[in-house]
Amino acid sequence: MKLLARVIRLFSFSLVTSGVFYFPGMLLIRLGRKLRVLNFKRNNVKSEDFQEIKVFSNVRLQVDASAYMGGSLFWTGLHHVNEIIYLNKILNRKDVFIDVGANQGEFSMFAASRVSEGKVIAFEPVKYQLNLLKNNLKLNGFRNCEIHEFGLSNENAQLPIYTSNDSELHAGIHEGLSSLFPSGDVNEEQQIIDIKVFDEIITPTLERFDFLKIDIEGAELYALKGMRVALEKFKPQILIEMNDRTFRSAGYSLTEMFDFLSELNYKPFRIHRGHLVSVSGVEQLTDWGNYIFK
Repeated sequence: MKLLARVIRLFSFSLVTSGVFYFPGMLLIRLGRKLRVLNFKRNNVKSEDFQEIKVFSNVRLQVDASAYMGGSLFWTGLHHVNEIIYLNKILNRKDVFIDVGANQGEFSMFAASRVSEGKVIAFEPVKYQLNLLKNNLKLNGFRNCEIHEFGLSNENAQLPIYTSNDSELHAGIHEGLSSLFPSGDVNEEQQIIDIKVFDEIITPTLERFDFLKIDIEGAELYALKGMRVALEKFKPQILIEMNDRTFRSAGYSLTEMFDFLSELNYKPFRIHRGHLVSVSGVEQLTDWGNYIFK
């Protein structure tokens, strides 16, 4: 089955980004996702299974094939499909791409491969994900990517971060659930992390800022408030996970996030096959989904 995963990885990215062959590419990705779950159940995968793979035509990643996101990358070549298709269309070689909640580096490594004369600035405070991110940067030899080992908010602090160790729920440990705000099964303390304010330490160094990806499990509004000066000055496009459950765990709502971004003259769009579709208001947002604001 792992040979089949290699075949799927070989063709999935080129197919889904071609436009014409989007649907065959998505069929391959759906097959890969089913194979991942089948492999987990059949082999009762419990331990880490680190694999080095090639994705996005020219990027190498070390992933934990036994985990949820790493397994998705191993079996399909992409975890965030429509988001990567969109970035493949719009990123320019001189862009500055900022990745808040970089995890193991799917977005950061993809962006670094595209902004050859620009820069990627990645933030990842959780040791497990951070080690994978560092390994993946070293594996590719990108010199246009810098990694910061702290989280972002609107005030400086040291805080515990929590995760879920439930491997059954997602057919593998979910590496993307680390949150400052425990709730439900996300209740296992991982470590204490440093939290800093973007506008205090990064904004003064920026000459341009073209794109922001942010996915930090509920802490998004606080991080964006700590980036307000940069957002007003540069008006980057924002790819953000809008998640009512994690937002409410953090003490605010989808509407409050929407209102904050509206104050900065941002409008929401959903991504459909690499194209943007306008969203007229907060009532059209789903309870969970990745959206572009621009």
